[in-house]
Amino acid sequence: MYADDAKVYRTIQSKMDEVSLQSTLNKLKEWSDTWLLKLNIDKCKVVSYSVRDKINTAYYITEGNSVQELERVHSINDLGVIFDSALSFREHMSQKINKAYSIVTTCWQLDSMC
Repeated sequence: MYADDAKVYRTIQSKMDEVSLQSTLNKLKEWSDTWLLKLNIDKCKVVSYSVRDKINTAYYITEGNSVQELERVHSINDLGVIFDSALSFREHMSQKINKAYSIVTTCWQLDSMC
């Protein structure tokens, strides 16, 4: 059994905020272990939303005796919406436009009304 679609959020304004977020991740891992809900660490990602400051803090999850760094990504798909680190939604809109064009192209190729 897996815990599904959990989000952890923290406004980072200082080193203490970064430490607090790591502490929250540690507590989430402890909670999931207590309730026998296995985290798929390969699917755990870190994304920072900001238009100015680039935050590159590494966050980790401990699994047994190993410590795994969470992958940092610039965009993430959540319930069909692509959120990029600048919250511009360019990638999301581009994907939706391309999908619409492919549907129209398929209809034209089939010479039918869709």
